[in-house]
Amino acid sequence: MIYIRNVGFINQALEQLQDWNKQGIELEVSVNIASHHLRSGPFFLQLSEAFAAHSTVNAHSLQLEVLESSALGDLDAISKIIKTVQHKLGVNVALDDFGSRYSSLTHLRNLSANTLKIDQSFVRDILEAPSDYAMIEGVIGLANAFNSKVIAEGVESHV
Repeated sequence: MIYIRNVGFINQALEQLQDWNKQGIELEVSVNIASHHLRSGPFFLQLSEAFAAHSTVNAHSLQLEVLESSALGDLDAISKIIKTVQHKLGVNVALDDFGSRYSSLTHLRNLSANTLKIDQSFVRDILEAPSDYAMIEGVIGLANAFNSKVIAEGVESHV
């Protein structure tokens, strides 16, 4: 998975995916997006137009990452937008840094993320801190219950 951190790069990400697809390479590209960009009036239209301009790109190849804590501002509005991009465009959505601040079962229920990205602060010391291990086990269990994938941020060495 490739990560792009600026909403202005969605078209660039789709162009890159299109180029890779022509070469027979299929990857998922993840774009960090601020909740205020999601809530902006033209966001869905701009995203739809970007996919129309890159019609050979499978929408499942793009994942929008939303910081879990940034979705708190207007949970209902963010939830509607996430469901719209998932159902109408087929774009995947991830909750980034899950567990690091204001995690809530309400977020899991209402934000319908395809993926939970466990914050690296829990992953970093997993072998030394039994409580971190227990937290990760719990998040994995929740993700399974909500049919979501899990990504552990910060995995940098072999055990």
